[in-house]
Amino acid sequence: MNSQDFEFVSQLLRKRAGIVLSGDKMYLLESRLAPLARKEGLPSIDDLIHVIRARREERLIGQLVRRCGRGNGRSDRYHEQRR
Repeated sequence: MNSQDFEFVSQLLRKRAGIVLSGDKMYLLESRLAPLARKEGLPSIDDLIHVIRARREERLIGQLVRRCGRGNGRSDRYHEQRR
């Protein structure tokens, strides 16, 4: 994953789930997105991000946010505060 893709995904997570990732968390995104890429029949995370950028499919964006939000206490606290 290159820095532009990391920034794109980080912005999606920030807007959709209130998750803020620092630049040293690229490994986290890669580990969470690789299974989604495989599930979608795509050869790489780069291809997954390209498809998400090009199609803006809510289904894929939602799956990305759910996979990256798992295990992130920030996301849970954010949603509790918003209720």
